[in-house]
This record gives sequence, C-alpha cells and structure tokens, in this order.
Amino acid sequence: MVEDAKRKKPMGLKKKKDQESENKKLKPEPVEEEENEIETVEALLETALAYYDEQDIENALNYVRAVIHECNRLDTEMLDKTYGQALFCLVTFDVPSVYEYYANTEPSIKEEHVGFLDLAVEKLISVKEIDDDSTFYLGAAILRKMVLMNQIDLSKIKEIWSKLSDKSRASSFLIKTCENDLDLPNDSYMSCLNLAIEYLEESSEKDRFGLANAHLMIGTYLQDYAEAGENEDKETKLIIDNFEKAFDCFKYVCDEDLDEDDLLLLAEICANLGCMQPNESDRKNFYSKASHYSKLAGQELELDDEDFVNSFERRINKVDVIKTGKKSSCGKSSIIVI
Repeated sequence: MVEDAKRKKPMGLKKKKDQESENKKLKPEPVEEEENEIETVEALLETALAYYDEQDIENALNYVRAVIHECNRLDTEMLDKTYGQALFCLVTFDVPSVYEYYANTEPSIKEEHVGFLDLAVEKLISVKEIDDDSTFYLGAAILRKMVLMNQIDLSKIKEIWSKLSDKSRASSFLIKTCENDLDLPNDSYMSCLNLAIEYLEESSEKDRFGLANAHLMIGTYLQDYAEAGENEDKETKLIIDNFEKAFDCFKYVCDEDLDEDDLLLLAEICANLGCMQPNESDRKNFYSKASHYSKLAGQELELDDEDFVNSFERRINKVDVIKTGKKSSCGKSSIIVI
C-alpha cells in the first residue's frame, strides 16, 4: 500500500497544471491588439507627412508629437523606425531655415534638437527590417546633426545612402540643406550640391527641376565669389557651364509642359546666363527668354536690362525669388519628399 501511494501522482498538482494549461488555451494572445496599435501610430505619422506636404506645419507637428507620445507609451522595438522618423520630423518640420532659426533662439534649443537627432539615429540603427525609408531617414538625421554641429563628413552619408534603391529623396534633402543653412562652409556647400547632382544623374526617372536647380545654385554660388574678386577668371567658365547645364535640363521640353515652378526657374536661369554673356546680342537674347518664361508664369516684367537682372538675383544672403524643392512625380513641390 505504501509503495502504491508513492507511485501515485499528487492529484492536487495535476489539477493545478491542467487548469493552467486550460487557461492558456482560453486566454487570447495580445499580438493582434499590439499590431492594431502599431498600425494606428504608423497612420498618425502618414497623416503628419500629408499635412506637411500641404505646408500645414501646425497640424503636421501636432501629429508628429502624437506619434512620439504613442511610441513612448507602447515602448516596442516594432516602432523603432516610426519613432526615429518622427523625431527627425519634429526637428525638421519645426525649423524651416536652419541658419535663421538657430541664430534667433537660445543655444539650449540647438542642444535639445541634437539630442532628438541622437535618439532618432539610435532608433533607426536598431531597425531590424531595413528598407529605403529607414535608410533615408538615418542618413538625413546624421546629416542634420552634422549641420548643427558644423562637422560635415559626407563620406559617412554616402556610405549609408549607397544602399538606397532610389536616391531622389536624398538628392532633395541635400539641396534643401544648402538652401536652408546659409552658414555651411564653402566646401560642404559645394560637396552637398555635387552629391545631389550625382544622385539625380543616376536616377532612372530624370528630375529636370531638381537637376536644373542644383546647377543653378552652384553657378550663383560661384558667381558671388567671382564678383567678390576671388578667382574671377578661373571661375567664370565653371559658372557659365553650370548655368548652361541648368538650361539644358529643359532643352527638349515644350512650354506647354512646364508648370509655374519650372517657368520661374527657367526665367532665373536665363537671366543669369544673360548677365554672363560678353556679347550684347546674346545678352539680350537670354533676357528676352527670361521675360518670356516669367510672363508665362504670370509675372509681367517690363524692365531694362540692369533692373531685370537685379530682380532675379539669387544671393546667398537674400531670400530666394522662387520657392524651390524636389519636384515629385505628381508635380508638387516639397521641402523634403518623404
């Protein structure tokens, strides 16, 4: 009898284990609920980007902050990419002009934004399923931090963005970086634009607006130094070469296929080309083209040569005549194409 008792299983323990097993079968896994919450947060970010594309910065920022709040609440690595994107957008959306913004704010604001970017990089590096989105944002966040710290090293950016299947967003961000940060060192400014041109020329879908704008920016940037008496003879050929490359981007495009942004950009290119011509007839020919394109864009200009050129000046220390940015395939302009 004693031996039989030893061989018997303790009934209480068996019942407890059976009950636990039954409870596990009955208790639903929280996976589906978590997936729904993640999709909701991702949708919030998409809404923020949509508002930003429409230049509704206030609503865009409100949604970005909501994304950051939810990412902190859920605290899951599945949202690392979304969290990193949102942190980057918080800094980017809130700072339309890097140079002007940080020149007129407390130094602590810049430190705070560098902290946001550090966290964004940390989250984006930890993303398990790397795609074009996470790769673009990682490079953009690092470049933005480099700009704020005035320590630009494009070799690091090129290494990250070399993995992109489509570099159009990268080229757009490089151009916008040059437009927004007027305090970039000369070599960094030129390096960013040249890398943007390299990416644009690699693209299967040619972005004539972005390419023309980048060449125009290089030409006018060099023009400023030539006018200041620095390497005037050496730079003149390079200036004209970039203006001509900008003009050639629209060489085989009919006027009817050009939108307002294209027309204004072309007018500016022609005005700059005109002022570089030693021959009076060539000069007037380009001024005439500039007037033609500006009128097509709805701007009636009846100015003499000197005033006309001055009206299209694009100096580094002045506000641009036109709003520029990467032209998306749907024809919209955007500061960054996300």
